[in-house]
Amino acid sequence: MVVVACGTVVVASWDKTRNQKTVNNWKRGRQKGVAGVLGAALLCAIHGATVENTLFEDGDGANTFRAFNPTQAEENYSMVTANYFWSQIFGVAFSNKRWLHFFMLFVPVTGLWMSALGVVGLALNLRAYDFVSQEIRAAEDPEFETFYTKNILLNEGIRAWMALIRNQWVFPGILLKKIDTICPVDWN
Repeated sequence: MVVVACGTVVVASWDKTRNQKTVNNWKRGRQKGVAGVLGAALLCAIHGATVENTLFEDGDGANTFRAFNPTQAEENYSMVTANYFWSQIFGVAFSNKRWLHFFMLFVPVTGLWMSALGVVGLALNLRAYDFVSQEIRAAEDPEFETFYTKNILLNEGIRAWMALIRNQWVFPGILLKKIDTICPVDWN
């Protein structure tokens, strides 16, 4: 389930931005953050499944959690089995537990920092590649579309469509009187 969600978000964000000229580093930073956080969730799920599947009984029961006991003779988690399992899925494996857990820490922290940088970049209006505001670039290049210019065009189109006679609504007088009693409005 986590793999499907992660793959869907990554493919959707890649497909959405691959043909846009105005996609910038800050938006990509936010997408890297999303991919990092979801990738970390995927790593944690895989790690948990691997640990659970490579536990072996120590004589007292399968789930005694005796690995936390300092007098235990050996751990009840097989790094060799987990490494083999990991290498069969992804083709690579970690040399020891420290690298594995460092990687599991590095991915979400990096993802959160990328996401934070993306949000800060959008908040400070750092939306262009060369740190020039989109409105300035739009003034220099009439082909350069921004959300602002698209919104103006959309509003002008809606106003023109509503100005057509066939789209002007004519309410019967009885209905207008009923509406006026509920919510008094000057219809002139």
